[in-house]
Amino acid sequence: MPELQELVAPPPRPDFRDRLWERVDGRERRESRRRRAAAAVAVVAAAATLTATGVLARGHRTEAVASKTFDRTSSCAVSYQGGVPVFRLQAHARYRFFQNKQWFSFPAVAALLTKEGAGLGSVAAVAGGYGTGGKETCGPAPQIPLSRSGLSLEGVYKPGEAGMGGMDNGAQCIVGTQIVVRVHAVVGSNDIPVSGAIAVRTGKKLRPVVYVEWTPKRVAVYMSDDCYYS
Repeated sequence: MPELQELVAPPPRPDFRDRLWERVDGRERRESRRRRAAAAVAVVAAAATLTATGVLARGHRTEAVASKTFDRTSSCAVSYQGGVPVFRLQAHARYRFFQNKQWFSFPAVAALLTKEGAGLGSVAAVAGGYGTGGKETCGPAPQIPLSRSGLSLEGVYKPGEAGMGGMDNGAQCIVGTQIVVRVHAVVGSNDIPVSGAIAVRTGKKLRPVVYVEWTPKRVAVYMSDDCYYS
């Protein structure tokens, strides 16, 4: 029997490297889709949290109305990430994707989140999916303009496009320790928003940081240089 050091491994197949990289690439894509699904679920959960907060603030809702307008401005504390205050923005029209032999569907959302996933403001195509953060992070503030205010267009997202839909492809904005958030929503039947907008400002001079124009079929995002798209 030959000694171990005398054994010679057979030569690799000619397509060994190509097959290896295909497997690595496939694994990375599956992991990316898994993170996107988890993040999208987190955004919807954050919207639901804001909804519950809004119910407590406004009192028990009665019957659904044909149309109403929600408009609130809040000052919200921002948590630190890497030693600087940062919030996340996720925005997309409705879309879905196939993973693990099943379809995942997500409603149109525009949401501001802390790094821990707490909601700071949102408009989402779900019942009660609009509001600003709870008393733990946000409080009343003077109204800010609901306009792009010179911000650059980052992107326009339509149905079927993930847009800024997950942890690995959202936007992060470096700001002050407090941001001022204005959420405006036109609410239709079943308490579901049909259109809306979100404006964010920060600093002593309340410089514009983010502006989002939202409908379930079109979401336009404007951002300052304080934000970067990952």
